[in-house]
Amino acid sequence: MHRSDPFVGRREELALIRQAAERARRGKAQFVVIEGFTGTGKTRLLHQAMASFPEWDERTILLDDSLTDHEGSAIQHLLGAGPAELEGLLATGFDAARRLQRPYLMSVKNLHLVDKFSADALWRALSIFQDGPVLTVLSTQGSARPEVQRLIRLAQASPRGSYIALQPLPLREVRELLQAHSQLPVAESVAAQVLRETDGYPGLVEQVGRWLRRVPAGGRSIDQALAATVRSADYSGMHRDVLTQMAGLHDADRRAVALLAVADTSLSRSQLETALGAAVDPAALLSTALLDWEELTGGYAVPRRSLSRAVLSGTSEEDQAQLLLAVSSVLQGEDSVRHLAEAIRRDPSVGDAGEVIGQLRCYALHAARRHDFVEAFDLAMAAVSMALDDVESLRLLGALAVQTHRISALLALEASIRAMPESTCRSGILALMLLEQSDLDGALQELESVTPQPDRGLPIYAEAVIEANARLYALGRRSRGAALAGQTSAGLAAALGSPDAQDLLGDIFTPGQLHGMDAMNHLWREISAVDPSDAHAMIDRISAALMSLRGRSGVERYEGSMYALRGALYRQVGEKGRAYQDLSAAAARDGTSSYVMYARSQLALLLFSAAYWDEAEQMADRAAGEALARGENAVSHVAYAVSAVVPAARGEVEKVRARLEVLRESHFATGPLITGTIDWVEACLAASQSDYRGVARNLLSMRNDGTAWWAMEPQAVSMLARALHVSGWAAMLPALLRSVEDDAAGLDFQRSLTAPYLRGFERWGADAPREAMESFLVTLRGYDAAKSIRPTQLPGEGGGFRIFRAMLSMDIATLTAAYPQELARYRATALELAVWAASVLQSCDADAQLERSNQLMETLRPRIQSEEVRGVGAAEAGPVGPSALWSGASGPGAARREAATADSGAGSAAPREAGSGGGSAVATSPAGSRTSEHVVGWVLKDASATPQRVLSLRAEDALSGLSKRERQVSMLVSEGRTNREVAEQLVLSVRTVEYHVANAMAKLKIRSRRELRGLVGS
Repeated sequence: MHRSDPFVGRREELALIRQAAERARRGKAQFVVIEGFTGTGKTRLLHQAMASFPEWDERTILLDDSLTDHEGSAIQHLLGAGPAELEGLLATGFDAARRLQRPYLMSVKNLHLVDKFSADALWRALSIFQDGPVLTVLSTQGSARPEVQRLIRLAQASPRGSYIALQPLPLREVRELLQAHSQLPVAESVAAQVLRETDGYPGLVEQVGRWLRRVPAGGRSIDQALAATVRSADYSGMHRDVLTQMAGLHDADRRAVALLAVADTSLSRSQLETALGAAVDPAALLSTALLDWEELTGGYAVPRRSLSRAVLSGTSEEDQAQLLLAVSSVLQGEDSVRHLAEAIRRDPSVGDAGEVIGQLRCYALHAARRHDFVEAFDLAMAAVSMALDDVESLRLLGALAVQTHRISALLALEASIRAMPESTCRSGILALMLLEQSDLDGALQELESVTPQPDRGLPIYAEAVIEANARLYALGRRSRGAALAGQTSAGLAAALGSPDAQDLLGDIFTPGQLHGMDAMNHLWREISAVDPSDAHAMIDRISAALMSLRGRSGVERYEGSMYALRGALYRQVGEKGRAYQDLSAAAARDGTSSYVMYARSQLALLLFSAAYWDEAEQMADRAAGEALARGENAVSHVAYAVSAVVPAARGEVEKVRARLEVLRESHFATGPLITGTIDWVEACLAASQSDYRGVARNLLSMRNDGTAWWAMEPQAVSMLARALHVSGWAAMLPALLRSVEDDAAGLDFQRSLTAPYLRGFERWGADAPREAMESFLVTLRGYDAAKSIRPTQLPGEGGGFRIFRAMLSMDIATLTAAYPQELARYRATALELAVWAASVLQSCDADAQLERSNQLMETLRPRIQSEEVRGVGAAEAGPVGPSALWSGASGPGAARREAATADSGAGSAAPREAGSGGGSAVATSPAGSRTSEHVVGWVLKDASATPQRVLSLRAEDALSGLSKRERQVSMLVSEGRTNREVAEQLVLSVRTVEYHVANAMAKLKIRSRRELRGLVGS
């Protein structure tokens, strides 16, 4: 472990050590005792805490077993002298410590191995030593030795001491640590699986994370990571800790701990004594800190799997079999059979395997009937592990793996499954396993090798075909699976119509599930015959399939898959409201199927377009985070790429680069949908850095590499148009416009929104600002007509196109600033749009774009000025080059300077418009007196004053129903200020301002800031 490795959590513990170090640095000696098992991260914690104190001198003393039984050996090792010289050495050491010029860290590891004399001497030294810049840190595992406990109590009681009981990491921090090592989002369910296997010990969690980062993306799963690391880890360090804890136990008590380590259930004292044939000492057992006692049941258990593995790491298979046999003898029913099966697996001579396998299958079917499929799967897996060639158990396990989404657990059984007789069941299981390993072509070959038969293996085969078609859809190869889907659908229809249908279903599947499988396969066959560009035809097919399932029970999962497909198509054709409904329904489903993951990725992109970036990031991380639960594939890689969209748009360069680096290591990085999404991520990142040529390059690559351009992001062309205009590549705009206008498959929203938007930039480039403005306003009206995607969203704000309306608003404001004379009549509209855009960008934490919107507001906001000082005003300002307006230059003066330099190559800039770029809101005449006849806007007396403004009777009447604070906020908002500016003006939080704005609009029965401005200005 290196000091630069990721470190998460432990905030309270870090604070305690750092506080002690600060006091020591000021000359007050301190000591800290850190207690925890091997793997809890004691050393890493100290390194992290002391990273803030690099100037300290440091010495580390490592105690070992050889020192425990020799009186004074630890002190001699620590001080270089024996017990006889101790008093003098301590006195000399105290004097020397007071004269230290630099703070000193003394670290003693393995305190639990200290000899008794040295422990007493250490206790005396820590009790007496007060002055000197010295911090002593003692680390120990849990120990019942009195001398160690005495030092712990001293740390707890002394004003110069601190005690830290280091526990394993909780779920949230396990997840953070995995994400830090893998450089990918990790779902809570995946982290929970790791927590179950590692118990949250950082050393074990880090092994899993390092394996995920070391193995190239494209075929990983969390089951593989756990099998390769934690389950095969070296537990020798923890085993030594365990032996130390058990050092004082009698033989019967030692064996009781071992019994509890092999048991997967708690045992009472009487059960332990019956199994052992000897009495046990409960107090001695609990003193080891290895066991928990359940008060309600009176049962004892080893609470952590890692400790159980550590206890058993020195025990042979034969001895473990005898322990399991003893546990089985005191249990009943399913628990007894399960432990007996484990005993036989370790040592076949201890029982009849055939009889136990039959009992396990019987219990598995009972669990399946009560819909406890996880328990049923575990029992079936126990049966298979006893006899790898038992075909009946393998068939049962395959069906349960489909129900529990645990195909990855079958990978270790591939040889046994391949040895099964050729059948629909065998091919279905193998195909699912190959899909789990991301071998789509191998899975298709396996499915095509047999003709599906109406037997108990048909549901497994049908699931494999459904999943394969989802992967083909993501790769743009839909036609490959059409024949398989047709054959499977016919087989399922025949099975459902057969009088032996119940025998086919068995105890695992229901009629509803078979109807759902039939509908999905029938749908894939139909969709494959539809022109890929005809999204509306595909929507009609899916809607018909959904109607066929309406009212049936047990089809919810398949309905969710159809909602995912239809929602993505609705998003593609610009029907964002319907897309939001379908994708939300699909994304809410449990499970980790490709369909759910695809729905969450698509919903994340929709939320991104709707300017709900926090929700978009959470949904994208949720989609990507589940990838490791099943095994990575093309769909999961799209989810990985989508998870980088919001960080890219916010300019989080390091985070985005790390995720893209992981993606590009995989062979899936060549898939069309993935490469298109990566291009989109790169374009968003370039836009956040104002690199518009980079934006254009990535979007052109996205459009030209054969990807589904419109499906990836319906408004990507809007971003491309702006980038071409700003970067000096506007000559490409006419061709792009023609491609949109001539596209025979063009969608309505493309014609009504995209074409006029492109035309606006084309006219702007031709120095026709009024015509450009008209085109932009056509696009704006199109966005305003878009329906809200959720009830809480105000109408007229672009619905699912909200972020694009915000960017269009900034385009309109930029155009108005570039042509202040020609577009003077649009100034108020442009200002209001800039203010609204700023509020949207602020909610998205899009700082780079927000800065530009603030500069546009500063440029466009009316200023208080007199004729005498106005000088060369807006009327004399000429058109401005686009790169100046998007580069972050502040105010029209800066923009004109860049334009003048670009045009003439020399000369000074034109004078700035009076009042632009900030300054007082009230202009003064040359004599210094305030003017009023030329005042534009209104004046604030001071930073917290209510706006002093004469209102019309209509406005006064309307505002009379507002509270004082709501009135203050409304007046400031009507002047064109953003929520952040209002918050700064009134010394409030932005959220409070948002709350008052919403309340005021509700009371005034208006829906937009534009209406508020019109009302107040009336």
